Amino acid sequence: MITISLCMIVKNEEDVLERCLRSAEGVADEIIIADTGSTDQTKEIALRCGAKVYDFVWKDDFAAARNFAFSKATCDYLFWLDADDVVPEQTRRGLLLLREKLDPSVDMVMLPYHTAFDAAGRPTLIFYRERLLRRAKGFRWEGEVHEVIPPLRPADQPSSSDRASKAQGAGNRAESAHFRRPSEKGQIAHPAPTAVLCP
Repeated sequence: MITISLCMIVKNEEDVLERCLRSAEGVADEIIIADTGSTDQTKEIALRCGAKVYDFVWKDDFAAARNFAFSKATCDYLFWLDADDVVPEQTRRGLLLLREKLDPSVDMVMLPYHTAFDAAGRPTLIFYRERLLRRAKGFRWEGEVHEVIPPLRPADQPSSSDRASKAQGAGNRAESAHFRRPSEKGQIAHPAPTAVLCP
């Protein structure tokens, strides 16, 4: 079974952080919180939820903050969320199953992300994001704003066995997870699971 570090960057997220962490309960073996200068109860909430909290001096660079959080992780895979993300219960159960079944040579798991909704709460914008990343591969965020994880370049892949490893959907046709921002605070829907296969 793989181990997972949940890595987050936060600032003044006391209204939503606990909801996010509770929605992902049991998925991660450790929770890493990089706080970029909260003046509310964010850090206290994170500690109460069992997180390891680290201060990060804000440098107007989201990628730097996310990479700092990644650098504190110790588990096999890195799992990232934003504080206002919500993991629906069916997704949480899918991730628990994925922990047990994922081939540990898989470098990355891509999962659909719901970010916009109509008046009835139905998703209107869905795209795939990298959600689980094998820590040993050294994935890094780039971009001061709208940060992304770019594909590894050949020089970043040290061995032929590593080059042969691949990004994979959730458990080779296991039910994949949906992460979503609620259309309103506290309003969480449960979209149907989708099978994902990535080359």
